[in-house]
Amino acid sequence: MIYVIGDSHSQIFEAKETEPNYEVFNKTFKTKWLEAATAFNVGKHIPSVMGWLSNSQFNKETDSLLFILGEIDARVHLGPQSHTQGITYEESCKLCTNKYHAFLNHFKSEGYKIIVMGATPSGPHNDRNGDGSLSYKTPTERNEITKIFNKQVNDICDNEGFIYRDINDKVIN
Repeated sequence: MIYVIGDSHSQIFEAKETEPNYEVFNKTFKTKWLEAATAFNVGKHIPSVMGWLSNSQFNKETDSLLFILGEIDARVHLGPQSHTQGITYEESCKLCTNKYHAFLNHFKSEGYKIIVMGATPSGPHNDRNGDGSLSYKTPTERNEITKIFNKQVNDICDNEGFIYRDINDKVIN
């Protein structure tokens, strides 16, 4: 079983009973949506995630945790923070990925197998998403920040022995 934990993108692993392949999804994935969680402040969710896992049938021998975070950081926060603090995008991302790293290491220290999915690429809108929510500058700039963020997270995963997956190079020009 894969226990998926993260922002709204984690919901792609959920299925309704009326959907095709519901049984496959139900037997393969369990999802904990942390609503608008960011990689920067995800540490505050440790108690709720640990509670959710302790109430599940999680088997540390056969099951894994899949974390999906970072899109909100890249779309809304990391660019403005780099300007406000007078630092580069790389430095802004590093402040965020350091906190995400600490969060991931909490679960590693508890004996969980870790999988991390890179932050998803940005949509086509400038300044605002199609739903009206805030976005930083242009998709090109946001996707550059996402690439930096994902490279840093990939490096963390390589160093910690976590599995890392990312689709950005397949979908960003």
